[in-house]
Amino acid sequence: MTMTRSGPEFEYSRRHRQIRRSFRLSTHRRQAGEGEEEKMGGGMEVHKNRWIEEWNAGRVNLEFNFRWTRRSMAVVGLAVPILVYKGIVREFHMQDLEDHRGSS
Repeated sequence: MTMTRSGPEFEYSRRHRQIRRSFRLSTHRRQAGEGEEEKMGGGMEVHKNRWIEEWNAGRVNLEFNFRWTRRSMAVVGLAVPILVYKGIVREFHMQDLEDHRGSS
């Protein structure tokens, strides 16, 4: 009995593997020196910082590499409600100031 894989989970994992594979191939090609170097800064000599490039690549692929941990749940569970509350309070204070300006 063969089991066929289908559904959104399989499509997501398949697409995830394709993206990671293409990312590895592109970085391997860059390291091997194939292709033409990008000209940055109007053709001036600019040396890319390896750490910044890795950090930027991580930002691009964040939705694939993100893992829910206790820390990330705590940040989202505390930061989001606090920021929403602060925004609501600020909006009420702005409305109070506008009301007092108009009545004077």
